[in-house]
Amino acid sequence: MDQKHATSLTAAGFFVALMLVLAFFSWSVPIFPSIGAMALAFVLPVFAVRYGWQQALAAGVLPVLFLATLFDPYLAVMHWGLAALLGFAVGVGMQRKYDPVYILLAVAGTLIALTVLTCVAAYLFWQINIFTVLQQWFGEIVDMAFASYQQSNPGSVQLMSLHQQMEMLKETVPALIPLEYCLGLVVMVYLSLRVAQYLLTRQGISVRPFMPVRLWEIPRCMVYLYVLALVMKYWGVSRSIDWLSMIAVNVDHFSAFFITLQGVAFILYLLHRRTPLRSATQAMLIVITLVIPIFQMVAFILGLVDMLFNYRKKREAA
Repeated sequence: MDQKHATSLTAAGFFVALMLVLAFFSWSVPIFPSIGAMALAFVLPVFAVRYGWQQALAAGVLPVLFLATLFDPYLAVMHWGLAALLGFAVGVGMQRKYDPVYILLAVAGTLIALTVLTCVAAYLFWQINIFTVLQQWFGEIVDMAFASYQQSNPGSVQLMSLHQQMEMLKETVPALIPLEYCLGLVVMVYLSLRVAQYLLTRQGISVRPFMPVRLWEIPRCMVYLYVLALVMKYWGVSRSIDWLSMIAVNVDHFSAFFITLQGVAFILYLLHRRTPLRSATQAMLIVITLVIPIFQMVAFILGLVDMLFNYRKKREAA
């Protein structure tokens, strides 16, 4: 057995052993399944590039099977199966030296399509509406939170107002579940790529980098999609068409997210022309812009301006 093969087996064995420990204590420590999912998404790409896709496949399948056999198949598939598939797909793409943007779009799109097919199959064969189940689950959590607050503050004058706010949450938040899931997958694939690139670069392995954020160009169709969402939202509310309103809310937030990303790229482009920023500073600015509402609005407006008037392209051409 050569040294490289022995090293790969040792690394895979250590990782699988660590995942089995996390799986064994997952019921007593609820955060362990989430830690295991992140480990699968971030480590499997490194395994695929360094040791080959066979080692990455074994390191991903064995923990999922152990968790499914020992505890709950649903927990295994939803927490670790999806993360293992994501990490494995990203790793294979990086091993074959595909463009990172292509990997991001292909992996995220495939996972979203598989999720849609799973939901359709669950409804057709078992009459289970996944969206309704999630809506009921979220409603139960909100009711439990309100009951706990009511018990601890029985004489509070804010109970009526809080109850109304909770009811609004039960109606609006479930409608955003499809959007949050899709965007969450896109962000998770992106983080998996970035973490794997960082770890592999630190180990002296050359990988194809992402294009700098300041050079990102989001297609202008997102503006048209945003306008379409506003029209759909108007028709849905004015005609009391609930399903159209729900689709409009998701499309609205989806297009607004990518327009805001264009604005973030525009801001970083302007800052870079004055003073080049370190990667950590750029990451901090991106997080602040996407989290704080007032900065989100500024980035959204700048994204619209850049998309409609092609400011960066015209500036570079000049």
